[in-house]
Amino acid sequence: RPRELSITKIRTWVRDPYAIYAQQILGIRPLDDADMVPGPRERGTALHEALENCLTRWGQHRPDTAVQELVEEGRACLIAAGFAPEELAVEVPRFRRAAIWLNQWEAARYALGYRFHKAEIEGHMTLKSDGGDFTLTGKSDRFDLTADGLLDIIDYKTGSSATAKAINAGFDPQLPLTAAMGREAGVF
Repeated sequence: RPRELSITKIRTWVRDPYAIYAQQILGIRPLDDADMVPGPRERGTALHEALENCLTRWGQHRPDTAVQELVEEGRACLIAAGFAPEELAVEVPRFRRAAIWLNQWEAARYALGYRFHKAEIEGHMTLKSDGGDFTLTGKSDRFDLTADGLLDIIDYKTGSSATAKAINAGFDPQLPLTAAMGREAGVF
């Protein structure tokens, strides 16, 4: 049995235990298509990287040029991910709309006392059991601090988000597990 899984693999384990068996025990992994063009996974990775780069550079002080900087960083990350010029003609305006929304959302949160804390934080938590220790690992997109000093965990999604019903039923435990790891001293 695996003695360590990431938070995202726990979601797979809950929904399809055989997939974890195939990956972790049998070592079976799907192969990418030959000459695969960038798709949703590469887009998401590039845009996560753009946000991480900008937020880390800005810290607590978002500049007046935040939207323009985000868009340029996004463009650079998309190019590095292999997006062609004709694909950028669609992707960059799409990201500009997201950057405008994000900037407005950030301004509203800052007005309420939220402050950026850290981006792309890796952590782990060891769970003790009679069958042996199990380590849960994870990487969070962003932590903000609330006005009263609480931690606000943010996970960016370029696709669809988990529903409250799926989270409450235990089918999508990413954020609850991240919160549990965040509570452990020194994890994040």
